[in-house]
Amino acid sequence: TGARTVLDHDVTGAFTYRGGQPLYVQHQRGVPGLRLKTISSGDAVELATLDGAGQLVALRNATYLLDAAGEVHLLDGKNAPVIDRGVHGIAGDGDVLLICRTNGALEIERAGVVVERKRCAQSNSFEVMPVVGDDYAVVGEDGSLVTRRGGRTLELPTGIVGEYELALSREGVVGVVEYGSSSKTWFVRPNGTRLEPGPVHASPPFSVAAGGNIVAWGYFDGTVFARDTVTGMAWEFHGHSDSVQRMVIDAPGARLITTSEREVRVWDLDQTTSTLVAAMPCTVFHIEPSSQTAQAALDCDDGRVRVWSWRTGAITQIDKHTGYSFQLRWIRDMLCSGGWGDGRVQCTSLDGTPRAAMNSRTLVINTMAATPDRQSLIVGAADGRVWRLDAAFHEVYTHGANVESTTVSAEGKLLASCARDGSITVFDLLNNRMIASWFGHVGARCHVSWVGDELWSSGDEGTLKRWTVTGGDVKLVHMMQASSSLRMLRVFGSSWTAVEGTSVLLVSRDGASVALRIDAGQPITAIDVSTDQRYVVASMDGELIAVDLLRNAIATVASGAPIQAIRFLEPVLLAFSEPGALKTLRVDQLDYVPFEPAPEPPNRVSF
Repeated sequence: TGARTVLDHDVTGAFTYRGGQPLYVQHQRGVPGLRLKTISSGDAVELATLDGAGQLVALRNATYLLDAAGEVHLLDGKNAPVIDRGVHGIAGDGDVLLICRTNGALEIERAGVVVERKRCAQSNSFEVMPVVGDDYAVVGEDGSLVTRRGGRTLELPTGIVGEYELALSREGVVGVVEYGSSSKTWFVRPNGTRLEPGPVHASPPFSVAAGGNIVAWGYFDGTVFARDTVTGMAWEFHGHSDSVQRMVIDAPGARLITTSEREVRVWDLDQTTSTLVAAMPCTVFHIEPSSQTAQAALDCDDGRVRVWSWRTGAITQIDKHTGYSFQLRWIRDMLCSGGWGDGRVQCTSLDGTPRAAMNSRTLVINTMAATPDRQSLIVGAADGRVWRLDAAFHEVYTHGANVESTTVSAEGKLLASCARDGSITVFDLLNNRMIASWFGHVGARCHVSWVGDELWSSGDEGTLKRWTVTGGDVKLVHMMQASSSLRMLRVFGSSWTAVEGTSVLLVSRDGASVALRIDAGQPITAIDVSTDQRYVVASMDGELIAVDLLRNAIATVASGAPIQAIRFLEPVLLAFSEPGALKTLRVDQLDYVPFEPAPEPPNRVSF
């Protein structure tokens, strides 16, 4: 209902539940000793011998209080005798009690009997030994995360050396945050066996919570990140004006409650259209859908090449490179992949049978392109050589510099390539002859695409140029000058989209002027256009921006993690990769906000 009632005052912060009733310690100003109270009855037990309370733990059959002097008191409702000393921290639930001593010894008791001994790290933060039923999580003296969930013990190295906090849910989700100069966050999924990185954020973390399948982190700048570790859905919330100090996840109610210095906020955890396809053991660089089947190829930083059937969800490894697998193309009935580290191109049938291979004699394959009929493959290598695979691999020509982009014209006759010195080459594939070579751009990055009879190119100096190539004659017919470098050019029909500088998304509807400019406020990692040319999507660190060109509307979606690759599989179905995860998103189900298009006039150096 949102109603608030003040129930008590002068509460120390030592708070727990016993038999379903809130139990807390009160230290009234000017009155010696402490009082142990319950909210429901208001009954109080005087703890006159205690001057300070640290932690309060209520088990099924006993209640313990750790005071500021490191002494543990048994609270029997009348007295508070000291039963242990030299204790740094206590935690417990049900019949399980964890005792971390000041000498680093960790004792795990079950029904009053020590069943396990370990070593514990010393931290003065709030939540360092969460216990839920028979499950618990602690950080060992060596910095390892030790968890017991569902009767299984797991130890994972973290490198934690300073202050930290842990969170544990009944479903087995573990949230971890390390404070100090490192400011790292991790989580472990239910039944998970590895640490996965939490969100990357400029502000240091301040709190962590877990509930159900959800883990959340709060930050000094008031930002809150939450993530469903099963579905992959992620949320990013802004509103607190200072640090997010404590959080509670109401998983059944799909809510997150957060507090800062003077605020309590409640956030809805709406499950939108993002779906976790699979947890990946690597980071996916490219997602390349097949034009014939409902399958997509995945390259990865573990060198493996995988095929994902997005109808069934099955992911199968069919090849492997030394180093990274990088670049993918489907031709005929096989998948071809390049390598960073071995410089090889390997083409394989979907059953894993090798069909063709080529050693480029360099370490890096930068770019691959398929001919429009999907019968041949064009490969550009770091040493400037351009190769073709038809019946077998053969070298077509040497560009003369590190090849950055290749493209084949619609009729399959002309091949164009551009290199990291700004040079462009056009080659006649039918007559096997060089047509032209010239310097079209300045800088290390360039991109080329055929649009009808025109060759479109973009470069680091911020120009988008349109060329006609007739015989050996090259003519510049149009140029647009941006304010910074143009990257990730995608041409669709007579329109295009690109990234200006690092963070500005540009969209052109007519190919000559900018119709839409969006400053994302952070580096854009990838862009793509839907197969029906209606949607443009850009990805960033933890966020996606979708533009509906038909309705002139824009939507944003928080993902909670850096996004490496995005690709439309179908007109409204987008696939994207995060570190350790592959996901899908239906862009037609997002909450769009309309905008008024305002095309920009060409600047003075454009024509």
